[in-house]
Amino acid sequence: MNGESRPGENRYRLANKYLEDGDYEEALRIFDEVIVENPEYKEAHLGKAITFLQMGQLGEARTSFDRAIALDDQYAQAYANRGILNDKAGQYEAALHDYRKALKLNPELAEGPGWLWRFLRNI
Repeated sequence: MNGESRPGENRYRLANKYLEDGDYEEALRIFDEVIVENPEYKEAHLGKAITFLQMGQLGEARTSFDRAIALDDQYAQAYANRGILNDKAGQYEAALHDYRKALKLNPELAEGPGWLWRFLRNI
């Protein structure tokens, strides 16, 4: 056993490391590999979306956020991050809708000094 609880988990973690390090091309390459191996891996779709968002490729980011949400319509993190995309795109009503949906699904997203807590309190 390779220590993975599902196919692609180790590669997914590696892709996230590249994302955190700002190596977006490598992160995308690996997220794509994970998705080929396991098309239902919602977290890989989310990681890909966040990577595109960081690269300023908003259309590609939206496609990946929408895919993650299509896989799990209760995926609070995907709604919250798509809210950021909508905010950057100037689609403020859509952003607010996504932020509210994320909070409804997971109220803990607003706890502490996180981005959503600051946003909702206009800090």
